[in-house]
Amino acid sequence: MLLALKILFLIAAGYGLLLLVLPKGIPLYEGLRLPQYLFRLKWHSRPDHLPVKHRFGEHPRQYLLHYPPAIGSPEKKAVFIYYHGSGWQFSKPEMFRPNAQVLTARGYHVFMPSHRRIPFSRILELRQDTLSAILKVRELLREQGLPDKKIILAGNSSGGNLSALIAFDRSLLAGAGLSQEVFQAVALLGSPLDLSKMWPSPPRLMVAGPQQGSLFPSANPILHLQPGEHLPTLILHGSGDGIVEYRNSVSFFEKMRELGAKDVQFETLPGGTHLDSAGWGFEGHPSQAVLFKWLERIENQ
Repeated sequence: MLLALKILFLIAAGYGLLLLVLPKGIPLYEGLRLPQYLFRLKWHSRPDHLPVKHRFGEHPRQYLLHYPPAIGSPEKKAVFIYYHGSGWQFSKPEMFRPNAQVLTARGYHVFMPSHRRIPFSRILELRQDTLSAILKVRELLREQGLPDKKIILAGNSSGGNLSALIAFDRSLLAGAGLSQEVFQAVALLGSPLDLSKMWPSPPRLMVAGPQQGSLFPSANPILHLQPGEHLPTLILHGSGDGIVEYRNSVSFFEKMRELGAKDVQFETLPGGTHLDSAGWGFEGHPSQAVLFKWLERIENQ
């Protein structure tokens, strides 16, 4: 027993020391912070805050969770769809209940979709799942007598990549008889928005293939921007991100400005890590203040 305690102490001390000495901006540092982030997600999840699950396909990952507005909160004019991250391959919507909680308390219907994953599926399948989830949300809104509600689309990391594709790739929307007008706004948090500025990591290669390949344009949101973009857009990124390079968001923002975007806001979390971009579900987190201030402006438009 004493030996086991000594081993645990050494592991904990080594873990703490690594967090102190490792620089931000590298994957190892992000990996070491992941257990803390997952613990906070679990700790902040209310057991009574349970969603309704809806399927939009036959694959086990083709489903979404619906959290209705909290009882007593004035219902918002728009609904919120949030795509979680984890490199197009890990995690699941159920883990992000704290994010839903803070939004339902504000009066939002919150939808959290899942999707098929790499390496068994690539960007074309993931794009289709993103679109299918949007169509399912609109179907559910019609069934509940809410057909006129617009969508605030948001995503963190790889979820932000998919959100940007569905928001700005008009061909993807047109194929389902939709237009960009179904959205009220889009928030892109710590996301791969210009894949040419991202190192060729295994997940990027699995989802999009090589930069010269035929799949790459379908996975790269920056290539789908058009002159005069009018969809209100928030771009949030930590300057110390060790998973998705900060320059992804800088490049995307600069391209939007170059094309004359009407309403794009870029916010930097100074020294913020990749997980900080996803921390808006925690009260007092800097990313929550940025997101909610932006939402207040969008709500009043």
